[in-house]
Parts: sequence; structure tokens; C-alpha cells
Amino acid sequence: MQAAIELTEVLSGLPMDALHDEYREALEAAIRAKAEGLRLEPPEPAEAPPGQVVDLEER
Repeated sequence: MQAAIELTEVLSGLPMDALHDEYREALEAAIRAKAEGLRLEPPEPAEAPPGQVVDLEER
């Protein structure tokens, strides 16, 4: 485990203490809310960036 921590610090240029996992924090908050009996609402879906439609039959 120590080798993984050292490799991460070398490659990122940051000490492991400076890194945090936003997904884990959000998941833990959701678990705490559920344990307290709160109802969780799903997040609003993010809008997809506009894409370019290509007509494959157009020549």
C-alpha cells in the first residue's frame, strides 16, 4: 500500500493528504441521510453538449 501512495504522490505532484474523493463524500452523505430516514431525490440529469448530426446517405 505504501508503494501505491508514494507512486500517486510522485505522479500527481501532490501529497495524498491534499487529495479527496468527491464521489465517496457524496455517497457517505447519502448513506447518512438515508440512515436518518430522509428521502433522497435523484439529481437533475446534466444536459448533453450539442452534437453534430451527420447524414450518412448524403453525398
